[in-house]
Amino acid sequence: MQQKTILIILSLFFILVGCNQEDEPSVIEGFSLGAFSFLNTMTIFVEDSHVGNDMEKLYSLDRGTRMDTTDYTVEAYNLMLENDTKIIIEDTGQELEFSALFDEEISIHDSMPLRLLLWSDIIPISVTVKEDFTKQVSTDRPGYITYSRELLPIYTAEEIKIPRLSQEHFHLHFTARHYEYNVIIVYSDEVMTEEEMWRLYDEYWMEIDEVSNMTYNTTLDLIERDFLDLYNVHSLDANIEYPYFFLFDQEGMLLETTDWDEVISIVEVNQD
Repeated sequence: MQQKTILIILSLFFILVGCNQEDEPSVIEGFSLGAFSFLNTMTIFVEDSHVGNDMEKLYSLDRGTRMDTTDYTVEAYNLMLENDTKIIIEDTGQELEFSALFDEEISIHDSMPLRLLLWSDIIPISVTVKEDFTKQVSTDRPGYITYSRELLPIYTAEEIKIPRLSQEHFHLHFTARHYEYNVIIVYSDEVMTEEEMWRLYDEYWMEIDEVSNMTYNTTLDLIERDFLDLYNVHSLDANIEYPYFFLFDQEGMLLETTDWDEVISIVEVNQD
């Protein structure tokens, strides 16, 4: 009788363990590489045979380096985003659905975390997928992961969590990769409208073209002040003048200033 009781208890134990395992969600942890080809598809990078999971090195290798991909392997996945895919900012608890991107009643400010996910990279994410997840390392790749993201395993994202980001993530995101310089223009919609800022942006472009002799070695990015809050960049106090400029080269941030002439002087001096 005692033996039968033990067998019954063991059987129930294994049944319960099996049920718990089946109920566990399938989660992929890695780094977003941003949207790919179509707006509802993005890529999550876990690691590869060249840099492991060091994102700074990943984009250092990306700078025009010719690589032999004969033995190159990478663990990365393409994610399909559906209208009800949830995006959660863990730092604030803010929660959005992917459909918010197309909802005219939701402001650009409120949908900014979603735009960050799709158009930024190097940010860590944790993704719960609808399918049963099986780790897969891809081989025989047509190119390095930052250039070639096709033919990767595909999963459907149910929920994407973005943890607390830092100023380091901000620097990694905007460090110049394919150009010599990257200029970040920060404006506040409390000071000027987006339309006014875009007109000023065009003027900045004309000046950059002039001092760089049309070499196109510099890029300009325009972001609203609240975007910095997502990266917890708090160096801009309430009394600061806008627009505000961050200047990055391929090593990191060179300058932050309210003086556009300072930016031009650095770009211009190094045009030999």
